[in-house]
Amino acid sequence: AGGRSHGGETAQQLASMLKEEGWFSHGLGSDYASSPGHGNHRLTQLLGGEMVGDSEQYASAMALMARELGLPSRVVLGFLPKDEDGSITNARTETHGDGTVIDFTGNDVTAWVEINLDRYGNTSSASVPILLDEMNRAGKIHEGDLIILAAFGGGLSAGAMIIRW
Repeated sequence: AGGRSHGGETAQQLASMLKEEGWFSHGLGSDYASSPGHGNHRLTQLLGGEMVGDSEQYASAMALMARELGLPSRVVLGFLPKDEDGSITNARTETHGDGTVIDFTGNDVTAWVEINLDRYGNTSSASVPILLDEMNRAGKIHEGDLIILAAFGGGLSAGAMIIRW
């Protein structure tokens, strides 16, 4: 992990290395050839020279490397709406009364890694008050400062506000 010593730095270095060195492919149609599977043989193949794989393979590899470096991690499968180019989109999101409907397809299934970082865990939007406390204790926030807060959390929820300290 590039000699990084803190959880967040280590995790970021792992993600950067996989992104810079690897090639994403589902191995379908005109995609670059990519072997299926996520077992020991496939991950050895992925990390042993042929760095071509899909989200599940890269997430599995990153979770195993993170664990080897002492970072508790897991692979999560979920849905992320994408357009035909693979970019995240909200084009298939519709609001009906009090509800929101997203039309998911099989191409929207993806995998990612969640890493439990010391003192932060999987905090999502709860990281805002944690950061405020750290900034306050470090003397970086002063009375009268204008602070913009923005966060997102589970279920694609989001919020933002401006406060005066």
